[in-house]
Amino acid sequence: AFQRGDLSACAVALPPDVCSITTAVIMSLNKTGDAEAAMRAVPMSLRWSLKKAVDAYVWNQVAKFRLTSMLSEHAVEGDWVLLDGGSVTRVTSREARCKKYPLSRVLLPICPTSEVEPQDYPLNAAAFAYTKARENLGLKDMHFMEATERIGRQEQSGESKQQQQQQQQQQQPLLYRPLVGFPTEVQWDLVTGPVGQPVAATDVVRNGLIDLDPPPSNGPPGGRKRTPRSETCLRLRFTLEKAHDCGGRM
Repeated sequence: AFQRGDLSACAVALPPDVCSITTAVIMSLNKTGDAEAAMRAVPMSLRWSLKKAVDAYVWNQVAKFRLTSMLSEHAVEGDWVLLDGGSVTRVTSREARCKKYPLSRVLLPICPTSEVEPQDYPLNAAAFAYTKARENLGLKDMHFMEATERIGRQEQSGESKQQQQQQQQQQQPLLYRPLVGFPTEVQWDLVTGPVGQPVAATDVVRNGLIDLDPPPSNGPPGGRKRTPRSETCLRLRFTLEKAHDCGGRM
């Protein structure tokens, strides 16, 4: 019924155990036909969470484009970069030619919306990646400007001053995120065993970092023999790769 646009039938067909927020949204749409009023049925914290989830998806797509399509080990013209003092600046053509900033200094805006100076978007091909990623979700750049404005609008009725202050704190989204991250505070285990004994299946094997050969017919079971040093290297490699997958946060 919802896909057909029959909100009345949808409201009647809602099961009693359905999410209360879903029920409130459907009932509000059926009663008023106002999408913004229906959105108000969703708690403020959840609205921001949903928006941030979309922002995170878009940012990841832009970061992938920046790393794979704009091949460079240094910041390119138009990139945002982080300076030593903590401020942010845009890379000039001269700085890009001199390879002044490494890739680790590059920042990407999390949810750029301003297309006028001072412009939020990077002044290079990465700016178009934002539009493309949003279009993949059926959204346009203008939708994000409207969402920021409407979600952040204060609901004065029935709210205490403390609640309004909490909402104001929630309305301060992050501006930038580093393009790449590096492992910090890496920990590893030193594993030793009797020399000549086969290596047992560990998390390194189970996660596919090494493939054990089938045991020979006249040899001991357990696969290839590995020295304690090789096992240590494999465990360290596994730890570093997991740290890289986590964006450098362990």
